[in-house]
Amino acid sequence: MRRLMSFTTILFMCSSIASADELPNASITVSEYAAIPHPTPQFKLSELLDPDSLISLVETDSLISYTQRLEAFYRREVGTDSCHAARDWLYSKLASFGCDSIYVDTFEAGLEGSTECYNVVATVPGTVYPNHYVLVGANYDALSGSPGADFNGSGVAGVLEIARILNSVETTQGYTFVMFDAGTISNAGAFHYAETASARYDSIAFMLNLACLGSQAGTANAVACHTEDARIWTIWDDLARSLVGMVAYHTDPYPNWDDYAFAQSGYQAIGIHEYPWSELIDSPQDSTTNMNFDYMTKLVKASLAAVYVGGESFIPEPIITYEFLDEFPELIEPGVETSIDVVIEEYWANIMPGSRLLWYKMDETGFVSQPLEPLGENTYRAVFPALECLTAVEYYFSVEDENFGIIPYAGTSLSSYTCVAAYGRTVVFEDDFETNKYWTVSNLSYNPPYPLGSYWEREIPCQGFTYGAPVSDYDGSGNCFVTCNLCGTNYQLDPGTISWGVTELISPLLDLRGGDFRIEYARWFCNENAAPRNTVLQVQATDRNAIDWVPVEEVGPLGPVTEGGWYTSGFWTGDYIDPAQYSRIKFVLGGLSVGIRSEAAIDAVKVVRYSCDPAPEDSDGDGVPDASDNCPDVYNPGQGDANEDGVGDACCCIGLAGNVDGDPEDICDVGDLTVLIDYLFISYSLPGCLSEADVDGQAGVDVGDLTRLIDFLFISYTPPSVCQ
Repeated sequence: MRRLMSFTTILFMCSSIASADELPNASITVSEYAAIPHPTPQFKLSELLDPDSLISLVETDSLISYTQRLEAFYRREVGTDSCHAARDWLYSKLASFGCDSIYVDTFEAGLEGSTECYNVVATVPGTVYPNHYVLVGANYDALSGSPGADFNGSGVAGVLEIARILNSVETTQGYTFVMFDAGTISNAGAFHYAETASARYDSIAFMLNLACLGSQAGTANAVACHTEDARIWTIWDDLARSLVGMVAYHTDPYPNWDDYAFAQSGYQAIGIHEYPWSELIDSPQDSTTNMNFDYMTKLVKASLAAVYVGGESFIPEPIITYEFLDEFPELIEPGVETSIDVVIEEYWANIMPGSRLLWYKMDETGFVSQPLEPLGENTYRAVFPALECLTAVEYYFSVEDENFGIIPYAGTSLSSYTCVAAYGRTVVFEDDFETNKYWTVSNLSYNPPYPLGSYWEREIPCQGFTYGAPVSDYDGSGNCFVTCNLCGTNYQLDPGTISWGVTELISPLLDLRGGDFRIEYARWFCNENAAPRNTVLQVQATDRNAIDWVPVEEVGPLGPVTEGGWYTSGFWTGDYIDPAQYSRIKFVLGGLSVGIRSEAAIDAVKVVRYSCDPAPEDSDGDGVPDASDNCPDVYNPGQGDANEDGVGDACCCIGLAGNVDGDPEDICDVGDLTVLIDYLFISYSLPGCLSEADVDGQAGVDVGDLTRLIDFLFISYTPPSVCQ
């Protein structure tokens, strides 16, 4: 039975909730629909057991007993009866602790995988994250010429003692204890477990490996091998210093230790080892009589405290997936509610009730939220209110996690989705910058005049240096306009120079006559590393000849949208200029004294005309209004009209051929014979519908059709062919 002990509060992270006035810039993983990777562990605020009370449960006598018993399995070489006997003893020992699940994981190792090996695995589930766990491990096999006490009976004994104690402590997440086989064969047991765990997307907060803990010369030092994320090392080091007076030297994972296998599989890992190293490792003298158990006890205590504190502090980063059952609308019908259905799957998350929200913004007052309507089986409905025509809406979705706050989702860019309430939408200008559409660049007050890449250029972004430019364009077509695209130029900027100037990107003439227009674009702006941070990205417009410019948008110098990332934006031309003739827009980066690390990019520029006229009647549903349809009762989206008489080909030939004169009653009579004779022999004037004149159905109008029509009218009365 696991018992609950007294708690004391330890703070590891403070979090904040983003304002609803802007899209929160969170780093939590979201995706539309993809395989779920193992999450990145994050810090949280926890209530923890008093570490001194916890480590007091470590018993030196137990460590001695475990190590002596393993030593007694004479020569625990991989594949031998002694190694198998050690496996069985470890299984029964873990069972005696009351671990919830114990199993033996079989794999093959050795030359050409010829030896069957066995990892012994035990789990202790957590109360909040039962499928998220800390892994504590050590290899239990030994070389043929050694009793294997320090290497690695000491590490296994430490894992057993930690398992015994943590099985009696309530923890928010689980613990898995693994005794690896084949550690002496290139760490085969650890690699087998790590690769299998990664393949099934196991959520491992971190792995702690224990090996060689009992050096006779050990006193107050250790070695900690850890991955690039040093947070668990910091926890181990702080607790070791404060609790047992240990100081550790830290380094990258060693390829010959079990923690290295987990680092290779993308998990955070740390290996704790003795220092100085025992000269008796792997020798016949590597026995318990040559070990320092007081020193070993300190290492086990520090490791117990670290895996507990780290386990309670590293929680899984939530992964939220969205599968939309409807396409995102570019238009929504004015005056009526519009809905979007979405399936939201949540992994490693503690979602607050009622926190699955639609956020939308219709003006400058900021985003407002509306709960998603649950439809069952993780499906939800977002409902937009009825909107007036020509209302532009920005929107995104979010959930709120108990530990991580608001987690937004706005697709593949950092900005929100957009749509407009209107009946029609026509793109009158579009530029993805893959071809030259005659934008112009003006550089003002550059000092010094950098010759390469510092101003606006139409390029494929490459981000060869770390000055804030994007690594790719917005829409995936390749090119965009970007500043400081210096990749491959072998040209280095002087980071001490701050006097730079202004660079302007000016559009070609845009035809904005006769409609309600919205100009849309994607922008990138990074001012995060500038010195000083006084740069802005401005958007301006003019309704004259590029003389009088009206400010439209100013991005920066501070705020979440100034730290890189593609954001979509746009404006109604009528709010700023009089779109009477032709107009231009301009993007301006810089100031007279700016840092060289302020960079920008522009992509996916569109000029869109919207209509507030309700859709006209379309009887045949071919997308062409009846008023313009050359055959309003027959589906003919192509509007084919071979003789250009205004009557669509789909209408002129109905039923049987022969109505050459186009009688509205579709009657074949002498009048048709007269028109056909006139066409063939007299005026050669085309009849209203050539397919009606093809009376015999032989493809083409000739004397044969005349003969067939005479036969029908005066001789056999056999009906003409079916109209083609």
